[in-house]
Amino acid sequence: MKTSLLAGTLLLAVSCSPNPSAPPKASESTPPGTVMRLDPAFDAIVPRDAVIEKVAGGFTFIEGPLWRPSNVLWFSDVVGNVVRQWSPDGKVTEILRPGGYDGHDLPAGGFIGPNGMTAGKDGAVLLCQHGNRRIARIDRDLKVTTLVDTFEGKKLNSPNDLVYRSDGSLYFTDPPYGLPKGDDDPAKELKFTGVYRFAGGKLQVLVKDLTRPN
Repeated sequence: MKTSLLAGTLLLAVSCSPNPSAPPKASESTPPGTVMRLDPAFDAIVPRDAVIEKVAGGFTFIEGPLWRPSNVLWFSDVVGNVVRQWSPDGKVTEILRPGGYDGHDLPAGGFIGPNGMTAGKDGAVLLCQHGNRRIARIDRDLKVTTLVDTFEGKKLNSPNDLVYRSDGSLYFTDPPYGLPKGDDDPAKELKFTGVYRFAGGKLQVLVKDLTRPN
C-alpha cells in the first residue's frame, strides 16, 4: 500500500542519490511532484513508495498547515484572509473569516491574513495574524482572543510563524509582510523586525538584525 503525503498546503520533498556530491537535477521531462532523493537517509523519513498527492486546490496563497487531533488539517490563506479546514473526505470548510485582519482600511490582495499556526497542550490553536498584528488564541469553541500584540508598548509588525519549545516557551518571528509598505509603512511602530520568546506572560526579543525573519 502506498503512503500518501499531504500536499494540500505545500510539501516540497527533495532527497536520493548514492553520490551526494553529484545530486540529480530536475529536467523538463521530470513530472511535477517528483520526489528526488539526494541522500539515502531520507528513506527513513519518507518511504520509497511515497507519492505526493494533491488533496485540494483553487486557493490564493496558502500557509501554516496544522494537523488537528480530530483528523483534519487547518491551513491559512494569507491573501484570502481566511483559515480553512480540509478533512479526509475531501471537504474544505472555513474555520475563521476574517482570519488575519478584522478591519477594512488595508488594500485587498495584500498579505493581511492569517499565517503560521501551532497547537498548545490545552488544545487551543495559536495563530499568527498579519493584519491584526498579533498572535491570536483560538479555543476549542473557536473563540478568538489576543495572546500578544505589543512589545514594550508598541504594536508588533505582523507575526509570521511560531513554534513551541519543549520547555513550553513560544518563539515567533515578526517581519513587516502584513504592512502594505513594509518597513516604510507609517503604521510600523517598531524600528526592527524581531525574533521573540514568549514565556510566563513576558515577551523578550532575541534577534533584531534580521530584515525578514520567517
